Amino acid sequence: MIVGDIDILSPSTVNGYGSNLAKHIIPEFTGNQLTKIGTSEIVAFGVKLSQKGLSNHTVRGILILLGQILEAARREEYIRETPMRNVDLPEIDKNQKGRALSSAEVSALLAQCNDKLRPVVLIGLLGGLRRSEVFALHWTDDKNSPRSYVDFENNLIRVRQSIFFKYGRYQTRKDGEPAYIFSSPKSATSIRDVSLSPALKRELLALKLRSKDKVGLLFQTDNGTPVDPNNVCRCSRD
Repeated sequence: MIVGDIDILSPSTVNGYGSNLAKHIIPEFTGNQLTKIGTSEIVAFGVKLSQKGLSNHTVRGILILLGQILEAARREEYIRETPMRNVDLPEIDKNQKGRALSSAEVSALLAQCNDKLRPVVLIGLLGGLRRSEVFALHWTDDKNSPRSYVDFENNLIRVRQSIFFKYGRYQTRKDGEPAYIFSSPKSATSIRDVSLSPALKRELLALKLRSKDKVGLLFQTDNGTPVDPNNVCRCSRD
């Protein structure tokens, strides 16, 4: 594997790598000998990407992926050294901050939510969970295997996992393999306990009362399988 062990990459990362290879790197360098790809060619490639309207963050990611490919080629002795060592990557504004929704915006958003969608949105708003974390939440802990769950007794949401779905042009699954995986966060800071506010606690207790499964996932399909975050809006209308 050029960019590392694929088994430790999330499906979304695999899809991102595959897309960047197919859309940008392969069309640009197909037919070029590795020894003919120098610093000037890579700099020109970066400029071309920026001229397409891609953000510095995206251009940086594409160039890093190209650098991993060239470094793998160096290790395999196809080239003597990687030309990426002399390339300056685009700067990213680390001070850029998001903003919280105003109370009016929150009210307007919740007004558009039905009973199925409202708890999902509230967990994001009041708990700050990523969508992959929201759909990995369970009602109870599992003593044998760490998982994310709602701890009503201590008024906490214990975030221990995220859920990722394996599909797309660049994903392959073995016969009988589930379409999803639960994955522990890469960053230690992502493993955390989030305060369960009174408003969110009331909402989740009402959801649990309506749920058939009071042990497993908070959000699941009629078949008991996890909800794909990409389908949440469609599922909420069913």
